[in-house]
Amino acid sequence: MEIGVEVFEVLDPGILTTVQDLGRIGYSQVGVPLSGALDPFSLRIGNLLVGNEEKEAGLEATIMGPGIKALREIVIAVAGGDLSPALNGEPLEMWKSHLLVEGDVFSFKGVRRG
Repeated sequence: MEIGVEVFEVLDPGILTTVQDLGRIGYSQVGVPLSGALDPFSLRIGNLLVGNEEKEAGLEATIMGPGIKALREIVIAVAGGDLSPALNGEPLEMWKSHLLVEGDVFSFKGVRRG
């Protein structure tokens, strides 16, 4: 992905949606906590499903995920807790890659489990 290219428009930020990576391993002795994704396994798998290195950052959603509009063609994956992901209002399968095209809207309907 090119740096500085707009890919998404946030329509709704959701509740507690953050950008997370795998954290800062090995710096606790200087006061930097591990931090990072709450579910590092799901972050790694999600990254691999879209062709990223497993350490790349991703969106982490809690309680109610965001609503996002694709501004160009992009591959996404949803991994982790089931917040009822939807693409253009239709259920979206988790743990697999999905191609979004310009104008597609990716959202969540609410916590199912996880």
